[in-house]
Amino acid sequence: MAKAYLNRVTLIGYIGSDPKTIAENSIHEQITFNVVTRDQIGNQSPHSRRWQHRVVLMDYSARQYAHLFLNKGDSVIVEGQLIYLSDKHHSCCGNNAEIVITEDQGHLRRLKEPPVRL
Repeated sequence: MAKAYLNRVTLIGYIGSDPKTIAENSIHEQITFNVVTRDQIGNQSPHSRRWQHRVVLMDYSARQYAHLFLNKGDSVIVEGQLIYLSDKHHSCCGNNAEIVITEDQGHLRRLKEPPVRL
């Protein structure tokens, strides 16, 4: 029996910084931004941690959507592939991870209402 594996991450949070375009050339343009999420223990716990996750948009339609509709502070849902990068400048901190949206994997959507707190 063949084994199946899936590398997919879903984040619901808010955009921590305005999307930024990185262009090696027009064909390899990427857009990056951070999605901020929180861990909360209990309903109203003061012991919550804030996490920033780097998102990289490689898909043309996702990049166009980000240009038109996304700004700092917007609530979003992001689904993409988790990629680990070795960080030569911060070797003490281990690996960095990115959530990558490509043409065949992932999606991005702005939420009209803030994410529901569980």
